[in-house]
Amino acid sequence: MLEAPKDDGDLSLMFTKDGGHGISTRLNFYVQRLQSDIHSWLFKTIKDHGGKVSNEHKSIVPKRGYILIDPGSSRGQDLAAKYPSNPSRPRWVVSWTFVTACLQAKKVLDPAPFAEVKPLFLDPDHNSVLSIYIHSKIRGKDRKALAVRIATHGGIIVNIMKNARVILCPPSDPKQADLRKRYSDPAKIAIEPPSWVTDCIEAGAVSFSHYEVGDSVLVFLRRRRGPAPCRSLRKEPPACRIPRRQLWSSRSKKSFDPGVYQNSHGK
Repeated sequence: MLEAPKDDGDLSLMFTKDGGHGISTRLNFYVQRLQSDIHSWLFKTIKDHGGKVSNEHKSIVPKRGYILIDPGSSRGQDLAAKYPSNPSRPRWVVSWTFVTACLQAKKVLDPAPFAEVKPLFLDPDHNSVLSIYIHSKIRGKDRKALAVRIATHGGIIVNIMKNARVILCPPSDPKQADLRKRYSDPAKIAIEPPSWVTDCIEAGAVSFSHYEVGDSVLVFLRRRRGPAPCRSLRKEPPACRIPRRQLWSSRSKKSFDPGVYQNSHGK
């Protein structure tokens, strides 16, 4: 299961509030039933950061706190209609990406903007939270803006390259070609330019660049679920390998007759 990103600061009490008299009170969370990996990740992440989680199977919706939903699902829409946000309690119905955004900000954010944010940065092959590494070549405001957009839509930023599902690197930087050669299988780690984040948000779906690394050529295609988009990249089945002894007889010096071989060994 994907771990929450590590941080040098102590965030173990992030999902708590001052209850007075020096006592911290845990914030309540209710999580809609989601894909198992995402559901488990949310439970663990909230608890590890001081929050309290109500189990949906027990149908206990907290009167105060946060109801985490997938706004794009019928179940999420039903919960939002049945338990509307009420700032006076306070109770908030928000996208579960509220948690990933708080992790990135290292604090509890204003929940109001997250009412209708649809989770986007999910691994399309495993239905899990997408871990993204931002290369050190991306700096300053650009780096911060990318991290905020990714976290707002459900992705997490990791600090170790090998732990990432996606590595963001400027396309003009020689490092990107090196990374594509190093991680030649985009089904495991995808190498994408920073513009990939905007492309995914505008398309409303995650897709990866498919590339094959040759001796001196990189071939790029957009990769989505389903059949390969280009037939020319499909590998032909390997030809039947005939034993070396059958190809040439050292005694007779006669070449091998494939027709004779098939008649005697074909079945």
